[in-house]
Amino acid sequence: MSDEAFLHHLKTGSGWTKVELRFLAGEDAQIEYDSRWMSSGINRYRLGFRHRRLSNASGVLHLHTIQRYVDAASTELSVEPRLSELIEWDFDDDASWDAFKRPYDSALYEYVVLPAAVPWIADAPDLDEMKDFFGLAKWDSAFELLLWTNYPAIFDPGVKWTNAEIKRVLRCLDKLKFARV
Repeated sequence: MSDEAFLHHLKTGSGWTKVELRFLAGEDAQIEYDSRWMSSGINRYRLGFRHRRLSNASGVLHLHTIQRYVDAASTELSVEPRLSELIEWDFDDDASWDAFKRPYDSALYEYVVLPAAVPWIADAPDLDEMKDFFGLAKWDSAFELLLWTNYPAIFDPGVKWTNAEIKRVLRCLDKLKFARV
């Protein structure tokens, strides 16, 4: 599956989210994340993963690098800290901290490649209405790859992040549909 690319692109009248997943040579994969919605600013990230194929149609992506583009037009990237360093912890001693943070240092995403493209149904009913009646919402008509995660820190409302934007990016990738490029 090396040197293959998949694209998720959702666009409405108030912005878009574009996510490109590339399986690179060797055991690497990369996501380019670009989200620009009204009132939320510009969020551009490059995420680096180790890729492990489980079969011809499935695999696991282990997140190891988070980089943020410095600004909207830049190719310059800043490196973000490890995942567990982006979460605010409340422990009295270092031993408790070290034992507890290990699972939060590793975010895994799983994917499945479908044997054939299937129709891409809107994720929310209001998107269908915008597409049908106003032509404001657009996305690919079919998808071939589904990506998901069970990384607990992005779903638990009690976990406080030092950078909520990265939490939103990681959560956005859950249950994301991609078309083959």
